[in-house]
This record gives sequence, C-alpha cells and structure tokens, in this order.
Amino acid sequence: MSKIKINKSIYSYLFDNMDILNKFDFHYSEKTIFTPIRNTFTEYDELGNKLYTIQADPAVRIRDIDKFHPVDIEQKIDLLSVGIDASTVPSQCLCRGNTRYLLVKPYIICASGEDAKFLLEEISQRIKFLILISDKLKLIYNKAKTALYPHYKLQNNLVNILKHIKEGKIFSDFIETIIQIAIDYGYKYHSRANNDSKLIIYKDGSILSNSELKIAHALKRGNFKGIEPFFKLYNSLKKAGENDIPVVGIVKDSQSLLLSKLFTPFGSDYHIVRNLALKQQCSYSYLSPIKKIIEPHKNIQIDNYFTFIERGISPLRLEVIPTFKPKNIRNFAEIIENTLRLIYQNENIHDFHKKRYKLPYCILSSDVVSRNKAKDANKLINEKLNQIRRNLPIPMIIKRGFE
Repeated sequence: MSKIKINKSIYSYLFDNMDILNKFDFHYSEKTIFTPIRNTFTEYDELGNKLYTIQADPAVRIRDIDKFHPVDIEQKIDLLSVGIDASTVPSQCLCRGNTRYLLVKPYIICASGEDAKFLLEEISQRIKFLILISDKLKLIYNKAKTALYPHYKLQNNLVNILKHIKEGKIFSDFIETIIQIAIDYGYKYHSRANNDSKLIIYKDGSILSNSELKIAHALKRGNFKGIEPFFKLYNSLKKAGENDIPVVGIVKDSQSLLLSKLFTPFGSDYHIVRNLALKQQCSYSYLSPIKKIIEPHKNIQIDNYFTFIERGISPLRLEVIPTFKPKNIRNFAEIIENTLRLIYQNENIHDFHKKRYKLPYCILSSDVVSRNKAKDANKLINEKLNQIRRNLPIPMIIKRGFE
C-alpha cells in the first residue's frame, strides 16, 4: 500500500474550494477510462500533520476497487424506514444588502412501512421551526422556538451556526426520540428478524455533517468546548448502534473528491461513479466501501458506499459509521442493499439543482416537505414581521435595516 505525503495537494485545495471545481468545464465521455492506481491515500495539513486516510476495503485488490456489486432488487422488503431532513430559507423581509437579520429552519420527519403511521403518531409528527434572530432586533420572541444570536456571528459564521443547530441539537433530539420509541416497541435491525420489526433511520446529508475532524480532535484532547452540538450528534449515533438501529447518511449531489485520491484521471465522485457504472452496464449496484479514517482519533471512521441507480439518475453516496454497526449483522452491506431495494420500490423521481434523484420514500418525502414548509414558514414570518415593521418609527426602520 502506497502512502503519499504532500503539504498542500491539488486534491485538498479543490476539496476546500469546491466552487473552483464547478467552474472547470470537465467533459467525461463514456470513452474516458478511470483506473484505480492505489488503495490508500493519506492527507496532511500544511504543517505535515496527518488529517485523514482514504482507504479502499483491505479485502479488495487494487484492480477490483472499481467493480460494482449488483443487488437483487426484486426481493420484497417491508421494513420500517424513517427519514429526517431540514431546509434553510433566509427571510428576505429582514435583510438589507448582504446583512441578515433573521433565518427560519423547519425540521421534518417522515416514515414509510407497515407501522409508519403508528410511529409518526408516537413522535407526534413533530415539525420544529427554529428562528435565528439578530440581537440588534428588540422583538418579543418565543424562546422555545427562537435563538438569539450576536449580530456579527450571524453574518460571519452563518453556515457554521446553522449546522450546529441543525445537525447537533435538533437532529440528536429527534433521533433519540425515535430510538426510545423503537426500544419501547421492540423495533431494531436483525438479519433474521421479520421485516415488519426492522427499522432503518436515514439522515439527509453527511452522517456526521462533515464534523469528523472536529470530533476526532476533541476526543483526543478530551475537550469538547465549542463543538458540543456535533459531539451530541456523535453520541446519538452511537446510542442508535448500541440499540441495533442503523443510521445511514444519504448524500445526493456527491461532488466530493474521495475517489479521485485513488483513481486516475482526476474527477469528482459523481463523474467517476457514473463513468464506471455505465462501462460495466450495471444498475442498482454499489462499490465496496471507501473508508475515511480520521487520523487524530482512528476510532472515528466513515465507510462511504458509492451507489449507482440507473442511467439518467444521479449516483448517491451512502455513509455509515462501522463502529456503530448493529451487533446482529455481519457488515453494513446488507443495509446498503436494502436501501437500494427501497429506492427501487419508490417510483417517484426528484428533480433538484438540475439533476434527477431516486431515494427511499421516507427521505424523499421529508426532503420535499421540508422545502415546502420552509417556504410556507418564510411567507408567514414575512407577513408577521411586516406588520411589526409598519408599527416602528421610520428612523428605527432605517437604522436597523428593515427597509
């Protein structure tokens, strides 16, 4: 196994600046040949410290890394699946130029399967709206659904703040509720169990919300200050695994550069997966897992299963944490295969960002509903705050950026 040590590679540079990759006019035809050239790649920071290692399945030879595993999609399954998603819509009524005064986030849980209605009733079909308000606005607000943030933080660290709230506190609360209900009513995942008692939880987006390096550093030094929401998410996923409930992160638009570290020529995961699958003329198939091992704390590891659905449908990246595997299954391949069967059973196609997707029904529903709810919530808040705005003195309106 070869190891490459570089201070600042083109891979890491483009990984940190994905918009640059999108500006390049890459044209990969079906004649392009992507070839695996190594099974291990270690990424270093500018000081020469190890960040993470990308590694193919050790049981797979280098020349077989690009081989897809077909799935028997005709096999009938009726397991219970739960999808959790969130959408962000900025409230334009409290903006002036690039200055943001308010944001709203809805959180949606959807389920599919024999007991879906029962499960949703148990968790009260909870939809939670979280409103971020700049502390420059002296408004009366509901503390249960509103977070007051320093104005400068709301501008400078907008993405990080949203991710902390979305992926930390809210998602963890939801998943813990679902886990407790599953325990109370005997839901878990067991290879030999009846389908109607099996449960899989799907999370829209990366399994650890791209916080794995932060969590690894915190675990190594034993200090979690500043990353409490991310660590809470990590512990929630750990609790799910301990109770035999698998959690799968579904990344729809996989423009990351994981595979490019093992293949030549250079390309995004989307292009490499699509090209390999079309050459092998396969559908509803997946590659052996590509492992991302976080070097500061090697217990943090994410297995990435790259899947190809069918021609004209965007590939998906399915993420799992192998150390949180339910004890009654040999590996996560069974979960991945059942996920592809759920996708096959759902005939709906989702158009998003000029690409077409097929997803398990529960995550597709939560994705669509959350976006619609975000728009509805934004419209409602816009109307309410316009009423407040009309009652404010003109100098205050100008000073605080309402106009």
